[in-house]
Amino acid sequence: MAKETITKKSPLWTFYFMESALVIAWIVYVIKFTFFYQEAYFYVDKRLSLLYKLLSFMNDNWSTLYIYLITSFLLIVMTFFLATAIYSVKQVSAGKGSIHWILLSLSGLGCLVSGINILWPIYLILLILAGSVVFITYTIVMTELKEEESGWEEDNIEIEGPFETIEKAQAVVNNYLSKQRKDSSAILGAELYLEEDDQYYVEIYVKKNS
Repeated sequence: MAKETITKKSPLWTFYFMESALVIAWIVYVIKFTFFYQEAYFYVDKRLSLLYKLLSFMNDNWSTLYIYLITSFLLIVMTFFLATAIYSVKQVSAGKGSIHWILLSLSGLGCLVSGINILWPIYLILLILAGSVVFITYTIVMTELKEEESGWEEDNIEIEGPFETIEKAQAVVNNYLSKQRKDSSAILGAELYLEEDDQYYVEIYVKKNS
């Protein structure tokens, strides 16, 4: 039996909003952290080696530094997650994804600026941990999706469009659903979405009967 038709909008604008919010968060973080670091580093003995400077800085400012480190870790994880999600979304092509990567580059710049100080070993560890979290999560999700799709190896996706209005696109969906009993194919579902060109497209998921 066919699934209920789902109407959704292209996720690109959601990514724009999330990336813009992330860039703003990085800007606020970098500004506040820079003021904190400059004030705290002023009292560190500059004659010490890097290791002792780092230990002295952390020991004298741990209660505040802890909050900044946790915040930066969360921001790095969010940056990696967004980059992975955008890369995985099939609607983002080389031409359409340029703005996304510009916004993500600004977030990456915020991460880089935060780590250009005596705390760079700590930020390097945070980068590795954040990357590991995102990689493991991505691997688990992709594995589950592949296992879910493995039972439908014969599934095909038919794309119809573009359509200028949602009514025309919906008519195509209804036409497919009305023919499913007469056809030798079983329609598993139909998905209607709006692309960046303000045109509607329809994806029909079909399993060919043997």
